[in-house]
Amino acid sequence: MLKIALYMAVSLSFLMSGCSEAPDEKLVNAATGNHRSAENIARNATRHSIETLQFFGLKDTMTVMEVWPGSSGWYSEILAPYLRENGIFYAANFNGSTGVQYFENAAAKFQRKLSASPEVYDQVKTVGLMPPNDVTPVPENSVDLILTFRNLHNWVNGDMAEEMFEIFFKALKPGGTLGLVAHRGTDEMLNFDKGYTGYLAESVAINLAKNAGLELVEKSEINANPKDTKDYSDGVWTLPPNFKKGDIDKEKYASIGESDRMTLKFRKPKDEKMTVVRVLFDVEAGADIVALEKKMLASAVKYEGLEGLTRKYYVWNDEQSKVGGIYLWESRAVAEAWYNEAWFASMTKAWGKRPFVEYLDTQIVVDNETKKTLTN
Repeated sequence: MLKIALYMAVSLSFLMSGCSEAPDEKLVNAATGNHRSAENIARNATRHSIETLQFFGLKDTMTVMEVWPGSSGWYSEILAPYLRENGIFYAANFNGSTGVQYFENAAAKFQRKLSASPEVYDQVKTVGLMPPNDVTPVPENSVDLILTFRNLHNWVNGDMAEEMFEIFFKALKPGGTLGLVAHRGTDEMLNFDKGYTGYLAESVAINLAKNAGLELVEKSEINANPKDTKDYSDGVWTLPPNFKKGDIDKEKYASIGESDRMTLKFRKPKDEKMTVVRVLFDVEAGADIVALEKKMLASAVKYEGLEGLTRKYYVWNDEQSKVGGIYLWESRAVAEAWYNEAWFASMTKAWGKRPFVEYLDTQIVVDNETKKTLTN
């Protein structure tokens, strides 16, 4: 009954927020699972977790990186079980590489949380992300979706915001998404010259992303709170759940609720330059062509529907001493992400020798089917 009630509450929230997409049942189950405390489940209503994640385009087959989940990993509790079977989940947390004890202790607490529940978190890949020391948490062009929640003020205050957004750009695949939620200040709150309040103008995030090469796709008011006046002596931490003033005016601040938050979706532009890749393997001259054809056909299924691959031709020369493929990729970045060291190792094992790979940037294409000449 509790699950049904929660699902109905989320559905109502979707309707009230103007979201046309139905709530993802698997995501609802992850957000309300028994591995979460009653307090954290209750906060789904104020953080609009399911609506927010669906707005950012989360799918369970994605490679996702959450940036700075902190010590509690509130969103990691949802992402880890949701992505556990079909996706890849990186938790890119701060660490003690800067010598700050707080970061070291918080990261250790988060790691203990993961270790305590392997049935939920055994597939989480924890990586360090702490400029200026740890700046390459994942391979370039490897992540579909980067998520970060209420961290922007920390990066601006720590003079690392520009570098963080540059790291995001490198990590995202072409066409990949950055989803950002942060405490939203007034238009005048461009920095912390007047005090560290936790609030920043929406334009700060947009300009940081734009300068890093990202495009603003869409804004959402899912996490808006018009009651938030943003003028508290103790900053955003005056409001729940922190209640920094303790019992002083607690009822007043509880009635305001959690902070007004910007919810922004950015995208890494796609590299539209098509790339041809030639892959060849040396085999013994006069090899059994029927056996080679069967081997190639058996591998074809993994290329069917492969994102970023337009076409693949299986080829061999007249002497049947070289076999391989000609690939047409949407971009060089997508191709390079596919031909990684894991791919080379797999192909070397399958064919007995490391393959030859050649990249050919496609400048002009004559397409007689469409009767068009395409230029990059």
